[in-house]
Amino acid sequence: TSTSPLCNSIIEADTTLSEDVRCNCDTVSSPLITLQAVGMTLDMNGYTVKCMDSSTTKAEACIIVAYKWTTVKNGAVGNCDVGIAMESLGGGNTVDTVAVKDSTVGIHVLSRDNVVLHSTIDAKEVGIKIENSGALIEGNDVDSQEGHGIEFVEHITEEKGRAAVIASVDIIDNTIHHEGKCIFNPANY
Repeated sequence: TSTSPLCNSIIEADTTLSEDVRCNCDTVSSPLITLQAVGMTLDMNGYTVKCMDSSTTKAEACIIVAYKWTTVKNGAVGNCDVGIAMESLGGGNTVDTVAVKDSTVGIHVLSRDNVVLHSTIDAKEVGIKIENSGALIEGNDVDSQEGHGIEFVEHITEEKGRAAVIASVDIIDNTIHHEGKCIFNPANY
């Protein structure tokens, strides 16, 4: 299988995939796709974004959400260190009906007020890693092979030089299979 022309792309407008995005991650180590526009939607249209099975290296992330109010929906990601990284400073992003397979961390919720809905996550270490407040995690099937289903983690903010405090997160109607803890909350958030 040849490498997709969308590998290592930056997308800045609403996009609907028309084919799988399979990348040779031995030569592509940055995110496979970066979403870089406020309020955009990536409709995966049933297609998959992943490192090729023949790759001996995993990409940093299959998809990075870099701007606020972005939606990723209706597809699959896999074989990356992080399936989807919600990193935008503004938050307010949504992942809806996405299957994450063969990633170390399924979905990394780094920014505020993000939503993960109706997704199937099969990760090696952490299904959903949450590092900020306001997340809604609802109706997901999360499987963590060696670690935690959902993990709360402090992070140091660059602007303030201190840990962000996770004040509230709603976790509703999820099925979690795990080797470690169902919900790992070391700081008692």
